[in-house]
Amino acid sequence: MIRTGINTENTVFVLLSFEGPDIYAQAGGLGVRVTHLSHTLAKEGFITHLFFVGDPHLKGEEKSCAGKLILHRWCQWISAYYPDGVYQGEE
Repeated sequence: MIRTGINTENTVFVLLSFEGPDIYAQAGGLGVRVTHLSHTLAKEGFITHLFFVGDPHLKGEEKSCAGKLILHRWCQWISAYYPDGVYQGEE
């Protein structure tokens, strides 16, 4: 078996987080960290998918970083009931 290293040709990153890059989805430090991690991976050339509880007023899927970073805003229909942010309906 020949091993090859992780590179942009053989690796796709998928990140799952309650928080994300939307102002709506940044309740604490996790949103900032996952945003920076996903942008860094994409800028290095890796296709990166970030799934998070997103702002209900933004597109459900959005691409950036030359198409390498794909944001997936999940639970937007639930988010519409909690306009004060991602953790408002936590309980």
